[in-house]
Amino acid sequence: MEEETFIDFVRLAFEGWIGHTVLILLGLMSAGVVSIAIDRIRRYKLARKNSADFRQLVGKALGDHTLDHLISIAQGDTSPGAVVLASGLVAFHKSRALSFGAYEAAAHAMELSARAAHFKMSRGMNHLAAIVVTAFLVGAFSTCYDILTGFKGCGSSRESCIAAFEYELSRALVPTEWGFLVAIPAMLAHRYLESEINSFDLEMETASLDVLNYLALRHGQEKSMTPPILSETDK
Repeated sequence: MEEETFIDFVRLAFEGWIGHTVLILLGLMSAGVVSIAIDRIRRYKLARKNSADFRQLVGKALGDHTLDHLISIAQGDTSPGAVVLASGLVAFHKSRALSFGAYEAAAHAMELSARAAHFKMSRGMNHLAAIVVTAFLVGAFSTCYDILTGFKGCGSSRESCIAAFEYELSRALVPTEWGFLVAIPAMLAHRYLESEINSFDLEMETASLDVLNYLALRHGQEKSMTPPILSETDK
């Protein structure tokens, strides 16, 4: 009798239409984890590079640049910090021209821009979180089904029946093990990408504080340079 290989053992664990469905679902989840992780890592790497280039252009102090120069530099960059900075500066510039709440408009624009950037950077994270839970549940469901339907009785000796039962039980555990093999990498990828997103959130928060400090200082300087209005008695 030909000895059963490991591939045959795994293949027999996904027999029937339920087994085929579970196999397809776990395969799609595995492909989803790989594609999401690769896409996010590539985008985060590009964002890191853009952030480094932006910091090199701007330098350590925003005060070394004029408002128009900072806006032109920030609008030419796609890093999260630059996007937040550009939105705040543009809002301040437009509101100042309209003579109302320029400082508050800049803060609100940067808050909205940071939320939009966070949503964009975290795209795909919900799918990873869903795969972490669903992969294990799908595998466990298939295991339960195989346990209930796999062993159909035995008319041989007690030892042969125990061996057959243990074989069916071990084969039924294959989907759960595959579910773990999908869920664990998905969880690790989710935690890694989440830490990257947190670092980008910190970068955007720092950029917002720098812009607010820059605008507060600039606004204060402009007010101090405005000549006082003479009253009639002074004239």
